[in-house]
Amino acid sequence: MRNILKDRRFFVFKAGSVGFVAIALALLCVFSCNNLLVLGGGSLVIAMPGTRAATASRFTIELTGTNGTTQSKTLAGGTTTAQFDDLAPDTYDIIVKGIDEAGAVVLRGSSSATVVAGKTASTTVEFLVEVVDNFYSLQQAMTAGGTVYVVDDITVTESLIINQDVIIRALNKEVTLKYTANSGSLFTVTNSATLTIGGGDYRLTLDGNGQTREVALLQIKDGTVDLYGTITNSVNNVSAGGIKVERPSSTLNMYDGAIVHNCRCSNEWGIGGAIGLDAGNMNMYGGTITGNTAQDASAVYVNDQSVFTMSGGTISGNSNDIAINISSSTFKIGGGALISSDDKVSLKKSPAITIISPLTGGNSVATLTLKDGFSSGSSVLIAENGVILANEVGKFVLTSGTIKSDGTLQ
Repeated sequence: MRNILKDRRFFVFKAGSVGFVAIALALLCVFSCNNLLVLGGGSLVIAMPGTRAATASRFTIELTGTNGTTQSKTLAGGTTTAQFDDLAPDTYDIIVKGIDEAGAVVLRGSSSATVVAGKTASTTVEFLVEVVDNFYSLQQAMTAGGTVYVVDDITVTESLIINQDVIIRALNKEVTLKYTANSGSLFTVTNSATLTIGGGDYRLTLDGNGQTREVALLQIKDGTVDLYGTITNSVNNVSAGGIKVERPSSTLNMYDGAIVHNCRCSNEWGIGGAIGLDAGNMNMYGGTITGNTAQDASAVYVNDQSVFTMSGGTISGNSNDIAINISSSTFKIGGGALISSDDKVSLKKSPAITIISPLTGGNSVATLTLKDGFSSGSSVLIAENGVILANEVGKFVLTSGTIKSDGTLQ
């Protein structure tokens, strides 16, 4: 031990070793710390293209990470890109709002992006229009197309033509578009456009204001309407009080939550209190048609080679004896479709009803009245492949006569 203590070379070696280790650790720390600094955060670039961005005087951008981290910015109007730096690695939901000079939200867009440490992520926000409480904003938004959010009740004073795809919904509460013009329809769909009415968390209602006009509140002349909201309070002094579907190129789709009620034809020979099909198509997947009035077909009038397919929903509580009039057209039924016994179905000129799937709406699905063109042996019910007709015949009642198990008239 004494020799070792006297041997200076040992201490020099040890000191040198310690120094070398210290230097190596320092270099490693610098290298690692630099990497930690580089890899600790990432960047996100948000693009906001399109002419609609020019309508906002300022933008607010909000980021929310899956771990609850939030960041926000306010930018001047006309901005087309925004950048966030030093973001913690995460997946972020992005909400961009465009605000006009009066403080109203006129644009809204959303997206999401995943930020990785040391890298720059990018995403694009497509703006949706949020319509406030004025007709002009609604008119501009419907003309531009895309998704239109209504944030308050609006009085509509002019008929609007829909010639490109539009989705119109209530944003944060139930809202009503009240149509007060004396003529024309609230919406007329043309040019193969698709108009989606309602959907989402809040109900959108189209209200005819109880005024009598010569056209339906909603006309489909060439295109498609997907209805999730409500059509109400419309009076037509000719036919089709609520909705008119024209031409083979036109289709009305009703989904769960859709309602057509309190619509009527005011003249003594009016037909189609709620809906009139004139060489058009209707698919009822869900929803309700109730409380409508007409001299004939208080719920749905199906005429001139039209096709009405009812695979869900309920028709009940409509006035007069006949709620659905099928004349020289096609009526298909299946699934959970249910027509109240008080809302009878009239068949004219021998159009047999096609059962497209087993009926699950109840033991009594529809009551039928047979008019022109039926005699003993005529087909009243026919079945598509996969449907056992004998199992379904008993779910239909005739006001006069009997349907045999093969679907023909006794």
